[in-house]
Amino acid sequence: MRYPPGHKEETRARIVQAAADLFRTRGYEGVGVQDIMKEAGLTHGGFYGHFKSKQHLFQSVMGLEADFLRRMRARTGTTGKALRDEAKDICTGYLEPAHMDAISKGCPMASLAVDAARADTKTRKEFARGLSDLEREFARGLTSSEEPDSRALAAIALAVGGFILGRASGDKELQTAIMSASRDEIAKLLDRSKP
Repeated sequence: MRYPPGHKEETRARIVQAAADLFRTRGYEGVGVQDIMKEAGLTHGGFYGHFKSKQHLFQSVMGLEADFLRRMRARTGTTGKALRDEAKDICTGYLEPAHMDAISKGCPMASLAVDAARADTKTRKEFARGLSDLEREFARGLTSSEEPDSRALAAIALAVGGFILGRASGDKELQTAIMSASRDEIAKLLDRSKP
């Protein structure tokens, strides 16, 4: 049977997206190839036409651009202050209960950090590449005389760490306090820049 052009790429993308959703929900170890293929609406046997192993697929999932990074890249501000204000707005949305509660669609960096730490070198490099890309985007709008890379990493750590702790707390009041404290500290970090 002949498939239309682009069919293989579309099928591969479906598998990667299904895996991303399942890995975020159940963790790497909690998901098998059969689960992924079922979620993608495909047969188990088709997996190896696209990936060598589940680990190979996990590398592809780590290479997906997170919504957090996409939104940071899409900032349109023309001044440092405008870029920082947009970054604060993005972090506010990131640290909202609705985002935290959408486990299968939430931030892969927050959901899969522990799995990535246990993974092979190639997978960890994909994770690190995504982190570096996010760092560069956060640093956009911070002045060079004020350690933009260090402040960008601190802002990311506050956002992702706040996300992880808020989600894991299981206590709405504590979750709200964590999110609020994280947003406030990110704003302070970003506001330390000169216009």
